Amino acid sequence: MAARIGILGGSFNPVHVGHVRLAIEVRERLGLERVDLAPCSLPPHKPAAGLLDFALRKRLVELALAAADGLPAVEGLAVNALEAARTGPSYTYDTLLHYRRTEPAAQLFFILGGGDLLTLPQWRRGLELPWLAHFVVVPRDVHDLDDVAAFIAQTWPEATATPPAPPATAAWTFSAPAASTQLVYLPVPRLDISGTQVRQAWRDGKSLRYMLPAAVERELIARREEIDAVWR
Repeated sequence: MAARIGILGGSFNPVHVGHVRLAIEVRERLGLERVDLAPCSLPPHKPAAGLLDFALRKRLVELALAAADGLPAVEGLAVNALEAARTGPSYTYDTLLHYRRTEPAAQLFFILGGGDLLTLPQWRRGLELPWLAHFVVVPRDVHDLDDVAAFIAQTWPEATATPPAPPATAAWTFSAPAASTQLVYLPVPRLDISGTQVRQAWRDGKSLRYMLPAAVERELIARREEIDAVWR
C-alpha cells in the first residue's frame, strides 16, 4: 500500500505548539504514516526582515519533535529540510513536485488553513496545486466551511462534491487524465497561537511558556543575542 504522507510547510519563525499539535491531529485523524514539517527557506509572501536563519529554524523544529524531558520523540512527525538547497523564493508548487519525484508512490496530503486556501490565486501556479496532492483544509481562522465551498465552486467549477469519508466534514474531488485528488475540510482542535504573537512577546520580555515546546524556548534563550538581532 502506498505511503500516506502529510506536508505542513511554513516559515516556522519560530515553530510553536500550534504547529506541532496541528500536525499530530491531522496525522491521527487521517491515518497518515507521517507528517513532514518543511521550513521555507525564503517565504515568497512574507518579508525577509525578521526571519531567523534557515538553519536555526530547522534546528528549532528538530528540537520541537525530539525526545526531551523524559518524553519520547513525537511519533510520526519529521523535518524535511529540502528548502536548504533551494535558491530564490520557496514555492509550494516546487515543493510538491519534489515530493512527487522523490516519493512517486506516496499519497501526498498538503495541509493548509482555510484563509490560505482563499489566497491560492496569488500563489505561483496556485490553482494547479490540487492536482499535485490531496489538500487538507483546516479552519485555523475566521473562514469556515461555507467560505471554502464558495471558493471552490467559483475557482474550480469542475471539482465535484463527494461524500466525505470520516472524519472529514466535506470533500471535493479533482479529476485529471492521469490522477484524481481530493480536498477535504477537516476541523481539528485549534491552538490560537501565531509566530507573530511569539515574536512580539519575545520583544516585550513576556513569558513564552506553553506557547513553544520547552526545548525550543530553551534554545531561543540560549541564543538570545542572535535572536534579538533579528527580532528587534
